[in-house]
Amino acid sequence: MKRMVWGGLLAVVAALCAAAAVPVAGYAQSSTTSLPGSPSYSGDFPDPDVVWDSSTGLYWAYATQQLYTNIQVMSSPNLTTWSPIQEALPTLPSWATFGDTWAPSVAKFGTTWVMWYTARETSSGRQCLSVATAAAPGGPFTDSSAAPIICQLTIGGSIDSNIFLDGTNAYLVWKSDGNALGQLTHLWAARLSSSGTTITSSPVEVLSEDAAWQAPAMEGPTMVLNGGVYYLFYGANNWDSSSAAIGYAKCSTPLGPCTDWTNVRPWLQSSGSALGPSGPDVFTNAAGATELAYHAWDGCVGYPNCNRALWITPLSFVAGVPQPSPPPPGSWSLLPGAGNSIAMGATGSLWAIGTNPVADGYGIYHWSGTVWASAPGGGVAIAVGPDGSPWVVNSVGDIYRGTRFGWVHYPGAARDIAAGANGSIWVIGTDPVQGGYGIYNWTGSGWASVPGGGVAIAVGPDGSPWVVNSGSGIFHRNASGWLQYPGAATGIAMGASGSLSVIGINPVQGGYGIYNWTAGHWAPLSGGGSVTIGPGAGGGPEVINSVHQIYAG
Repeated sequence: MKRMVWGGLLAVVAALCAAAAVPVAGYAQSSTTSLPGSPSYSGDFPDPDVVWDSSTGLYWAYATQQLYTNIQVMSSPNLTTWSPIQEALPTLPSWATFGDTWAPSVAKFGTTWVMWYTARETSSGRQCLSVATAAAPGGPFTDSSAAPIICQLTIGGSIDSNIFLDGTNAYLVWKSDGNALGQLTHLWAARLSSSGTTITSSPVEVLSEDAAWQAPAMEGPTMVLNGGVYYLFYGANNWDSSSAAIGYAKCSTPLGPCTDWTNVRPWLQSSGSALGPSGPDVFTNAAGATELAYHAWDGCVGYPNCNRALWITPLSFVAGVPQPSPPPPGSWSLLPGAGNSIAMGATGSLWAIGTNPVADGYGIYHWSGTVWASAPGGGVAIAVGPDGSPWVVNSVGDIYRGTRFGWVHYPGAARDIAAGANGSIWVIGTDPVQGGYGIYNWTGSGWASVPGGGVAIAVGPDGSPWVVNSGSGIFHRNASGWLQYPGAATGIAMGASGSLSVIGINPVQGGYGIYNWTAGHWAPLSGGGSVTIGPGAGGGPEVINSVHQIYAG
């Protein structure tokens, strides 16, 4: 990465105001995830690394060179108030040239603090990796090496090393600097010695630049273990632009193999005043929870007038997908596979109808957290009860509920189905009526008809139905009858928390606009469009776009 350190949503929105009027302003596909509203530290602090030290009771943060400070270090008791910047590495080794000292990564091995970092080798003019040690987290770190520890000169050099601790084992991940030669970039991994100062296995390529959004480079890798899966986060695109973003891969082991889960679009990109997020670093806070640090331009892009500030957000994993915690409305994460219908139950159980033709519809799948597990049978629409069991409508309108003993056939026929957090089951029938098709509620022994008609249905946590009719009107039924909401829609979903989302009628990339009911109006959710919507976790829905990609909100 080129780092100039010497100098210092699209959101076209119109209100949903009339019963048949939805904003027609489209918005482009964007990041899968939103960013916090303000930085943890607003000074220039690129390529951050954060560690918690229980002996000092402080967080220690390290960053790339700024002016005459080779490696920046500062401390904080709470990740919001920081000590003044100090020099962590006062003297460079004899083989290195001053001015290009980047991307430190620090961890404690025994009683010694070890820092891997990037420096420019004078003889080759390439960036290479070295290691320094200190007795305390604030340094001073010293490096007496006579040559770089890792320097892949034939593929541009080596940069952006990051230490990953996995129980009693330690690993190093880094980037080969191929873009310095006009080549593709690659991410590498190797096992570290017990002292943390040398690698003890041959470097293994674990990921390669293979997506259009990643060009001209992928860099800054960091790894974390969650649920038996190793997640490899990385930055990509132009570092000095708002197009920089963060992606991730899933790996079987710290040494691979790894599969990129963001080769279509990034996981985290510009939002609000945080522009061009990159340089990710996953760390564990004082309470043992996982957090993500990264840099992003704060409000404007480019030196000397703007800074790459330090941003920090809690990191959780929802159905095997990394998310800020809690996931904000409007955030999306791409899941593997392809689908036609999707729903999540109140307990987080996620089910989908796939795209593979089978008898009576398409394949039925349950998300295990890492992969889609196939279930017998076929369907065209799906809902999930509060106990996590699926309800399916097949291609001939038959209604089934999945149990541990198999599928139980229910009477009647339906076109769409929805389940509430209280266990209430509603369907859109197959009998034509004004407004679409009949609306029915399962009483425990049969289907009870209610007045009105619809083409899509959702159920609130209190068991009350929400429908979209054939004229795209949006209605909610309460004790007094049907109440019409403003706007127009083609699909509707409500989560267990009561979050209401719809697919609008305005064409955008990926389908039609997605909206969330917020403070008495429809707020657009950034991230493109969809054609199918289902209840999701937190405040966001699950959606499927026009090319059958599945996104968790």
